[in-house]
Order: sequence, then C-alpha cells, then structure tokens
Amino acid sequence: MITLVLQGEIYSPDPLGIKDILIAGEKIIALEEHGHINIQGIDVQRIDATGKKIIPGIIDAHVHLHLGHGEQRLDYLFRLAKETEIPITQIIPTHVNSKHLLEDAVQFTMMGGYIDLTANEEPPTGNYYSPSDKRGDEILPGKERPN
Repeated sequence: MITLVLQGEIYSPDPLGIKDILIAGEKIIALEEHGHINIQGIDVQRIDATGKKIIPGIIDAHVHLHLGHGEQRLDYLFRLAKETEIPITQIIPTHVNSKHLLEDAVQFTMMGGYIDLTANEEPPTGNYYSPSDKRGDEILPGKERPN
C-alpha cells in the first residue's frame, strides 16, 4: 500500500516545517515540501495531516502518568481518552495502589488501555491492595501505615 500524508508539521526531532510524507508499506520513502511529490498511475491513500504534528519513526511512544495518592482517581485520563484523539494505549497510569485506583484501572483496561501496577513497601494510609495480602481475588480494606 502506498500512502501520502499531506501537510503535516514534521519534527525529527527538530522542527522541519510543513511537509508531505510518502510511505510504501511501512517505510518512509520520501519527505518533501508540500506539493513536490507526484504519484500517478497507482492507487494512493491520501491522509490530510493539516494542523497535525508528525514525528516520523517513533514506535510505541507513550507516557507513564504517576497518580500520586490518586485523589482524582483516573478522572483526567478518562476525559483525555474521551475528548482527544490520543489513543488510550499511549497513556499508562502508574502507581495504581489503592482500592479506588484499582477499580478505575480495571475499567480503563476494559476500554483497551494498559496500567502499571507498582508495589510499594509502605503504602499510603487508608484502603489499598497489596500483593503481600495473598488474596488477589478481592480488594482488602483498612490497612493502615505502620508507625
């Protein structure tokens, strides 16, 4: 398949300006000023990237978001997934270490996302789940931080 991506703002990693990208299969074969790539006689998929930023060659770029103590739960991530075009697989919440965060994380994964379960030696005060409780089939409430 031949694809022509038109008028994207290219970063590689420095800004290169507005360019067209010609892709054959999975390989970039040309990066030119807009309008300088002429393809005739074959079927070409055209993608209008006007107003979009493109970073050629980046594979599986994603962000790990540390949730702190999780007061907002995953509310911001749910909004981000719902209100933007960012694929849910590119946002990975980390430090899912409370009952409420784990409940949200299960919902997040059911939407197609991934999570990073991080174990701490000293979990925050309040409800949390710990692998050391050896009861992975339920969330255990009421563990308090030792003094």
